[in-house]
Amino acid sequence: MNRYSFVASFLVMNTVMWAAPAFAQGQAVHVTTVAELYAAVNNPANTGVQVELASGTYVLDPTQPNGGRLFLQDGMDLVGQNSYVDLDGDGVWDPRNPSTPEVFADPATETIIDGSTIVPPSIIGGVDAIILVGHDNQVERLTVRNYAGLGLIAATLAPTKGGLQAAVVDCIIEKSHRGVSLGNLGATVSGLNSRFTLERNIVRQHSVGGAFILNFALAMDARVDALVRHNRFYNNPAGLVVVSGAAADNGAAEVVSQGNIAEQNQVGLFLAGGQDALRLGLPQGGNNGQLRFTSDGDAIWNNVGSGGVFAAGGYRSTSAAGTSSNNDVQLQFLGTRFVKGEGPGNQFVTGTPPSSTRRDLWIAGGEGVMPPGSGNTVEILVRQATSDGADGAFFVNAAVYCTPGAPNTVTVIGSSLAFTQANDGVASPPSACFSSLQP
Repeated sequence: MNRYSFVASFLVMNTVMWAAPAFAQGQAVHVTTVAELYAAVNNPANTGVQVELASGTYVLDPTQPNGGRLFLQDGMDLVGQNSYVDLDGDGVWDPRNPSTPEVFADPATETIIDGSTIVPPSIIGGVDAIILVGHDNQVERLTVRNYAGLGLIAATLAPTKGGLQAAVVDCIIEKSHRGVSLGNLGATVSGLNSRFTLERNIVRQHSVGGAFILNFALAMDARVDALVRHNRFYNNPAGLVVVSGAAADNGAAEVVSQGNIAEQNQVGLFLAGGQDALRLGLPQGGNNGQLRFTSDGDAIWNNVGSGGVFAAGGYRSTSAAGTSSNNDVQLQFLGTRFVKGEGPGNQFVTGTPPSSTRRDLWIAGGEGVMPPGSGNTVEILVRQATSDGADGAFFVNAAVYCTPGAPNTVTVIGSSLAFTQANDGVASPPSACFSSLQP
């Protein structure tokens, strides 16, 4: 049976699987000052409690334990008071007023965690964030901002066995290098299986990327599953990044993305089976990874730079990096909207002076400054998607990736006729790339 035959069944299965985790319930601890916040979070007796923060700004204190970072205890939830509005009923929080497009939380309720005083570590590691989660934690209704280190909210170093679990819900996450990094990040053991939920957040104004889901560094033979739902990713170099193995081998990642908006980024989504992490000092690639990504009803529009979606089986950042080979990437875009009806559309920009072309999907078997490796495969299914019919907006280099014996391959599921009939205004990729040559 074709793996894509029962799309509806796949979505129902994943919706059931991704019901909100049952986090530990316990006594609530109410805090109104930074000192009370640290006293609650750093108390090892506070496992399973909900730390409730009153509205206001909490500037973190670098003289506190862990350099002022908030390491949440097992089962601990961190909850603020942010109040939002959904004016159009799409499940994604909206600006409160058109005249103030950057204001999402009611200022009278906003609970702000400010990391501007926290000093990044001299060596980049899994603890380089200001809120560390992963041991059955939930971070909810907070604004987390202003950190000069790697990112704001991240999974902790992996446990000695099992995996990590956390949810980030109804938060504004802004103004760092990375907003959220969830996955197996620098594990010291193999075979971890971690699960995360990222829901109804505003993720914006980061210098590298908004949200990352990945197996990273020493996370060998690890798996990460994530539900990413009703978030708004905007004004980032990359809105959402998913990698099954970043300088990590034999990684698996399965992500269900539902009802998100990715707009005004340089690229809305960056998806890769394996890649190096040379920017973080790790030149080795990611090999033998499996990435399964389903977009269900997302809006990916008006991203200018590399366009709406960039996906590759393997990616190599520079000639100094190692290769990434034998990665298997399977993508589904179901009911995805690539045009808003206003704005520039998704644009790929090149040259000096710059010129741009429409680019909703850019799919590559392997990409980078030089070939990333071999044996990388990408399969993509697109159904009930909408765009504006722009020629070349779905870009695949057929001469490189869709020829017999190519070292890295791309396959578009179905036939060119089925693709045209099943989508509205989505330009068909080259006919050589389809799995079926039937009309």
